[in-house]
Amino acid sequence: MTDELTPAQHAMSSCVGAVLTSVIMSPLDVVKIRLQAQQKPFKVGSCFIYSNGLMDCLCVCSHCHGDANSKNSVSSRIRPWYERPGHFNGTLDAFIKITRTEGVTALWSGLPPTLLMSIPSTVIYFTAYDRIKYRLGYDEHDTSTCHVPVAAGILARALAVVLFNPLELLRTKMQSSRLSYFQLKEAIKISIGNNGLVFVMKGLGPSLLRDIPFSAIYWFGYEFTKSYQMRHYHTTDVNLILTFASGAVCGSTRLLFCGETRKCDCAFPVGCSADPAI
Repeated sequence: MTDELTPAQHAMSSCVGAVLTSVIMSPLDVVKIRLQAQQKPFKVGSCFIYSNGLMDCLCVCSHCHGDANSKNSVSSRIRPWYERPGHFNGTLDAFIKITRTEGVTALWSGLPPTLLMSIPSTVIYFTAYDRIKYRLGYDEHDTSTCHVPVAAGILARALAVVLFNPLELLRTKMQSSRLSYFQLKEAIKISIGNNGLVFVMKGLGPSLLRDIPFSAIYWFGYEFTKSYQMRHYHTTDVNLILTFASGAVCGSTRLLFCGETRKCDCAFPVGCSADPAI
């Protein structure tokens, strides 16, 4: 079977899917972070994982305004969204109180900056996967090609990680050290002078070890489940229900193999040196 979509169509569908996923999933993570911050307030230099449904973003707390009930505390209006007081009694209560006191848009706090990286990364990942899969001769109706999604998933994920890992490193450094764009430029020059271009690939190994097994297992399970359903129902058409069911099944199954390596339920410190070099 050959791919009937052009690269532009792949990119457009990936982009639309990425935006919809972020809009649906981000409120759940915002509520989770607010509940965690209520139980154990974040400190300056600590960081937490913000998941917009597409990728996990490391967010560093560069400001801290103390207890919300303190006389010296800063008004909740100018507090970072993860420090705003709430006194929540659970997930549902957090949804209701955040919506009532801060407005519905507060459920998507912190989302726009993360989309600047997650959408391009997702578009490249999914587009590369589909193009590589069919280049390697994958056919939904040929069980002898069931190994192809594994190779395609590994190559596509590796490409996305290699391209965007340096950007994530720079974004985290800029946020943790509160650098301006000019200072960040100087920090990059210093780092290249001291360490060469190797510094931009810091953290690449762990990122690959985390993402590649997930990608290989996910795409194998997804394509296998989809092909099985197509054969079972004697159909050559791929519909929304079929793809949704396949994604749900393999997304749940991969947890048995990879574990939940992407979740962090506590804040942890990061170095915020006065030296701007990375």
